[in-house]
Amino acid sequence: MKKFRLVSNFLFICIGLLALSSCNSDPEPNVPYDAQDVYGEYDGTLTTNNVAPRNTKVAITDIAITMSKFPFHELVRAALPADKAEEAIKSMEKEIEFNFPYKAAKLSTGMISVSPIFYGSLAIPVIVDGQQQYVLATFDVPGDGVIPSGMYDPTSKTLRLEIKVTTLIYKNLKVEGFAGNTYRFVSTAKMQS
Repeated sequence: MKKFRLVSNFLFICIGLLALSSCNSDPEPNVPYDAQDVYGEYDGTLTTNNVAPRNTKVAITDIAITMSKFPFHELVRAALPADKAEEAIKSMEKEIEFNFPYKAAKLSTGMISVSPIFYGSLAIPVIVDGQQQYVLATFDVPGDGVIPSGMYDPTSKTLRLEIKVTTLIYKNLKVEGFAGNTYRFVSTAKMQS
């Protein structure tokens, strides 16, 4: 009985130490408490070097930025030969949402930096010659992440966000002649929650 009690006490102490030490290794949140004012929905305009400005909605939560009406169709048009592009575009949904993780931080100026995080390439599914294929788009943050690619002004409640598609791949080949597209979102209003 004494041996059982000794073993059970030892296990109890080990479990307690494990629980306490695991709290110290928790990762930093992507959005610290003082930067959570960025959460919300925004109406605005999305512009790029290849597409006319379009009205877009952006929603920011604690884990992701969601951009409505993202012009993936233009990326498909740039990646595929002209005779294949129209079939591929017709196979796509008309309104495509784009979700991506991000980090935010409150700056000493009071502004909140918003930096998208992109890992690898995004596969855009299309139908070409009756078969499912993919256009791969590699996204990057302008300025290589040194300068925040997005900024939220808590005073005016405005959001500016910039992302760039650097590379397109179709049928395992890099699309030659694609110089990249930079997408800029500028909010006109933050929706009341």
